[in-house]
Amino acid sequence: MVSVSALFLFLLYVCSSYICSAIDSITPTQPLQYSQSLVSKNGTFNLGFFNLSNPPNHYLGIRFNKVPIMTVVWVANRDKPMTDASGVLKLSENGDLQLLNGQNQIIWSSNVSNSMTNSTAKLLDTGNLVVQQFNSSDTEVQPVTIWQSFEHPTNTLLPGMKPTVPKTPGQKNGLFRSWKSPSDPSEGRFLMGIGTTGIPQLFIWNRGVAYWRSGPWDGNNFIGLENIQYTLNDGFVLEDNQQNGSLDISFYPEDQSLLLNYVLNPQGKIIEQYWVPTSNNWAVVYSVPSTQCDIYGTCGAFGTCNHQKRPICRCLRGFQPKNDGEWKSGNWSSGCVRKTQLQCGIKDGPQNGFLRLQNMKVPDNIEQLSAFSQDSCRTKCLNDCSCLAYAYHLNIGCMKWSKDLIDVVEFSAGGVDLLLRLAASDLGKMPLLSSFCIFMT
Repeated sequence: MVSVSALFLFLLYVCSSYICSAIDSITPTQPLQYSQSLVSKNGTFNLGFFNLSNPPNHYLGIRFNKVPIMTVVWVANRDKPMTDASGVLKLSENGDLQLLNGQNQIIWSSNVSNSMTNSTAKLLDTGNLVVQQFNSSDTEVQPVTIWQSFEHPTNTLLPGMKPTVPKTPGQKNGLFRSWKSPSDPSEGRFLMGIGTTGIPQLFIWNRGVAYWRSGPWDGNNFIGLENIQYTLNDGFVLEDNQQNGSLDISFYPEDQSLLLNYVLNPQGKIIEQYWVPTSNNWAVVYSVPSTQCDIYGTCGAFGTCNHQKRPICRCLRGFQPKNDGEWKSGNWSSGCVRKTQLQCGIKDGPQNGFLRLQNMKVPDNIEQLSAFSQDSCRTKCLNDCSCLAYAYHLNIGCMKWSKDLIDVVEFSAGGVDLLLRLAASDLGKMPLLSSFCIFMT
C-alpha cells in the first residue's frame, strides 16, 4: 500500500516535471528564464535555450519536443550566441520580443513596436512563435498577430509555414540559410530561395553563385526534377500572388500526424525527412542535389549532362567543346560552341531547323512568350533571330531561350521536349534517332 507521504512526493515530482510545469506563452510580467522552456499545447514543439559547441555557445531556438535527437527548426540569435547560461527572453509592453544575456544586453530582438498593450508571446502547435496583442479585455475577440517566427525562417520549412519574397526580377530572393556546420547554427554559405526572373524556380546559391535549381514551376510541380511524381509531392505549393507582386512556398502533407519537414543542410542539400518512432530516427524521403548533374552548369554552356553515362557531359548536337583539352580531362566548365553559325534573316540563304531533344531539364534564363500552341511557339521562335531554342509545356505555355543554354540535363523519364535551333548543314548530318526529331524551317 502506498503511503500518503510517498504519494505526495510522487505528485510533487510530477508537478515539477514536464506535465505540470509546461507553459506555452510568456507575457511582459512573465519572462522565460534560461532554465525554462515553452511547450506547445500538443507537446510537439519546444522553445528554449540550447548549446551545441565546445566551449558552449548558447542559443534560443525552437525544436521538436518529443524527438530524442535534438532537431532545431528555428534559431533566434543564430549569428550572435551567448557565452554563458544566463539568458532570458522578455516581452515588452508594446510587443517586442527581446533576448538578453547575463549583462542585460539585448542579443536579439523581434524589432516590433506597437501602440497596443496586453501582449502575449505564444508557441503554437505548428511550431510558430507568435506575438499577439488584444484590442480589449474581451477574451472572445481574436488577437492581432504582430510578429511570427514563420515569417523569419532559418534553415527549415515546416507544414503551414508560408515564407514570402517580393517578385523582383534579377534578385536572389532567399528564404532559408543553411547552418555553418551541424554544431554551428550561424549563417552558412548556402541560401535557398525563389528565382524571379522569368518563370519562378527554386534555387540554391553557394556564396551568391547558382548551385542548384528546380526548373520552372508549372502550377503543380517543378519540371526540372527527375522522377517528378516522387519529388516534392507532399502538398508542396509555389504561389504567385499577382495582386501584391510576391511569391511564397508552403506544403501541407496529407498525413498530419507525421513530423515532416524540409531542411537546407550545411552541405547545401534540401532534405525532406520525417520522424520514424519505431527506429528512433529521421527517414530521408528525398534530397537534392543528389548527383553531379544536379549541380548547376556542370557541363557549361551548350553542354548536356546525363549521370547514367560516362563521361556525364557531352556537347549538344551541332556543338563542340570550346576547349578540347579541358573537356577530355573532365573539366567541362568552359562548355561548348556552335559548329556552324546560324543564318537568320538572309533571303534565299541556307535554312535553319529545330532538333527535338526529349526528356530534358530545360535551360536556365527562360523567357516566356504569349503563344497558345506548340506551332505558334515554334513560329515565334523561328521569326526571332535571337531565339536559340524553345519548348512548349501545357501548364506553362511557350518558353524560349536567347542566351547561352546552361544547366541542361537529360532525364531517363520526365522533363520536357526542348527544340534546339541548328544550321541546316548540321541538321543534315544528324541520324534520325527515336529521341531526336528534325523540323526544318
